[in-house]
Amino acid sequence: MIDEESSKPPSRFHISVEPTLCMAFGSCEVLAPKVFVLEKNKIINPKVRIESEDGASFEDILSAAETCPTKAIRIIDRHSGEQVYP
Repeated sequence: MIDEESSKPPSRFHISVEPTLCMAFGSCEVLAPKVFVLEKNKIINPKVRIESEDGASFEDILSAAETCPTKAIRIIDRHSGEQVYP
């Protein structure tokens, strides 16, 4: 049986959160909850993690990244290698 998740091509954009910059404000999770997940179970120093790079449209992901006050979210175009944001 083929695992559909592993056979899907990767999203065009690689999304990452820099843990040293993330202050867990959570605005990214509000705008793109299927992409960004705040680790609510962590009492000390919670962070946001990426759940799915294709869980929202690129526009919604970019909007979520733009709301991050510490600019902890990085978006890189896998085709060109160019950093799209910030």
